[in-house]
Amino acid sequence: MRYRLLVLFVWLTVMNAKAQVLRTINYNYIYRPAEEFTFSWKVLPRNNQVEIMYLLERNSETVQLADYDVLWEARKDLSEKEGKPVNGIQPAETTAGSKSGKVVLDASVAGQIIVARVTNATRKRVWLYFQTIPSIAQPY
Repeated sequence: MRYRLLVLFVWLTVMNAKAQVLRTINYNYIYRPAEEFTFSWKVLPRNNQVEIMYLLERNSETVQLADYDVLWEARKDLSEKEGKPVNGIQPAETTAGSKSGKVVLDASVAGQIIVARVTNATRKRVWLYFQTIPSIAQPY
């Protein structure tokens, strides 16, 4: 009888240690519901160049996208404090609710880190987004 109670106790302890309630996981770092804007971008390696397409959308009617700029730089690794400014930026298309654009780089930046700096000069605030540029073309 004691053996069965001991096995039951150990089994219940193990089952409780592995379970986690999904409602207590904080996904705020992914969705950022209180942020003023949403910034999405895609890095696409092509034949002899790398294309970056981006979209900056406002999350509220009170946000003025004219106050926001997207600056681009390339870094060799994450420990660098400042990178080399990127030149191949095509003009952004701005509407009332979004700002989109395209950046074209040569293939020599493959393997480096591309950093998008979204700046708001009136509020003096900067948001950083970074991705590693793949050295080979991905099938997407």
